Amino acid sequence: MLEIIGLFPGGIIHIGGDEVPKAKWHECPSCQDRISNLSLPNEEALQTYFTNRIAAFLADHGIRMIGWNEILQDGLVNSAIGQIWSAGDDLTLAQLRQGRKLVMSPTNYVYLDYSYNAIRSTTLTIMPGIFCHRDHVQPVGSLEKIRL
Repeated sequence: MLEIIGLFPGGIIHIGGDEVPKAKWHECPSCQDRISNLSLPNEEALQTYFTNRIAAFLADHGIRMIGWNEILQDGLVNSAIGQIWSAGDDLTLAQLRQGRKLVMSPTNYVYLDYSYNAIRSTTLTIMPGIFCHRDHVQPVGSLEKIRL
């Protein structure tokens, strides 16, 4: 990890977190031992435990951690930034209400290998340069105006 910190001096490092093989962890004796020894309820909690350890290591080196929305579980350190790519409105709004910093990058709008279309969710719509909350359009940077 120190090598990665040296390569990316920007103060934030993305750790991923979206392709964790929890089904394999469920069958892994070492993983199950760790879950048991830490009194964790399940593999989701094991991911949060591991993610928090990475966040603490990075923080000790002056770096803030960001990860995909799959890391946004109960018990995640407050300093972690979430990058929303596939989460629904409920998770996104819950994280915003908790004061979590988020980067919105939903697949249908910002992935370069997807064609752009204006699919609207029930509450949130992301389009290049703007954040829409139902019929209230706000420029990026004005998220505090969203009715949460």
